[in-house]
Amino acid sequence: MKSIGTLTCSPDRSFLTWKDAKRQIRTICRVAKIKPVGFFRKRSLNSGELMLTVEGGCVSARRRTVKSGGRAGAAWEGAEIIFTPFADVSVDDLSEDELAAIVAMG
Repeated sequence: MKSIGTLTCSPDRSFLTWKDAKRQIRTICRVAKIKPVGFFRKRSLNSGELMLTVEGGCVSARRRTVKSGGRAGAAWEGAEIIFTPFADVSVDDLSEDELAAIVAMG
């Protein structure tokens, strides 16, 4: 896993919308020469994390817990954008225990 950037608020706002966070992630991927190969995971699956499949892995950003005025909440601003590479593994590379665990999952 490697950090490729951080989400920031625009100068005219004190918050970051879901749409703006996705736009920033796409821009940072373009600058880092990481090519998206799909769409962002649906917001309804996990509203606390943005995840985008890219060539060779995925890029994600998690909402941070922040305290404002004595109340705790979640914010995109300041969230790290993380690239996680995928590992190519064939069946021949797996141990018997790993194969058994995969078969047990169904």
